[in-house]
Amino acid sequence: MHNPQDRAWIQAFYDAAAEWWGESWYEGENLPGRLSRVERLVGRPPKTLLELGAGTGETAAFLAQAGYTLTAIDLSDRNCEMIGRLMEHYPNLTGIQGDFLKIEIAERFDAVCMFETFGMGSDAEQRALLRRMGSWLNPGGVVLLDVYHPFGPIRRAGTAFSLDRLENVPGSVAMTERSAYDAVLGRWIDEWEPCENPANARQQSIRCYTPADFLLLLEGTGLRIAHAEFGGQAFDPAPCQVNGQSMLQAFENDYTYTVVLVA
Repeated sequence: MHNPQDRAWIQAFYDAAAEWWGESWYEGENLPGRLSRVERLVGRPPKTLLELGAGTGETAAFLAQAGYTLTAIDLSDRNCEMIGRLMEHYPNLTGIQGDFLKIEIAERFDAVCMFETFGMGSDAEQRALLRRMGSWLNPGGVVLLDVYHPFGPIRRAGTAFSLDRLENVPGSVAMTERSAYDAVLGRWIDEWEPCENPANARQQSIRCYTPADFLLLLEGTGLRIAHAEFGGQAFDPAPCQVNGQSMLQAFENDYTYTVVLVA
């Protein structure tokens, strides 16, 4: 277990993940969908994008290849090493190592993007980050944000699955992934345990927000929701009446819904 307000676990988890999975353990299957969302919700190139929590840089490189100008920020040493190698091939990609809650950025962007990373810290940290996102926007710019919803993690709580060692990825090992959910703190707990070295297990936890929770989080940040969608379908994040049916309950593989925020 870890204290979500102690951010040291984040770098430890993702440095280990870079060893286990390399540049892409999922073979980039989500990259075309991310590009499509950016094209629809931000606009086609030329646009300047800031990606926070860029991981190994695959998304940033994919967007750079499509013509966007990217600045990619990540905390992990190993991730930033891989982003550095990608920069050699994409002159419109700039990688910066740092904590996006502390880093100073003078440049302004057409969009700030965060894909499946929001919620690593506390509510206070997420609110502070939202304020920072707004300060990094050009006039008319938007924040494109994936927000974890609790419904999927709750359904997956208590399950486990195995992942074989990945071929052609030095350091990759066979692993077991276990999911749990903290119903008090509203956090999905995701643990990865190497089969031959259980002591080297790493755990991450993500704060999950219903749309109603997220609207409360936005208060005082200077941002508002201009658009919300789940699985590519738009939905009203603040309906005027309760309803027992929602597309967010049709969870398949998506843990997150997407919001477009404007100042």
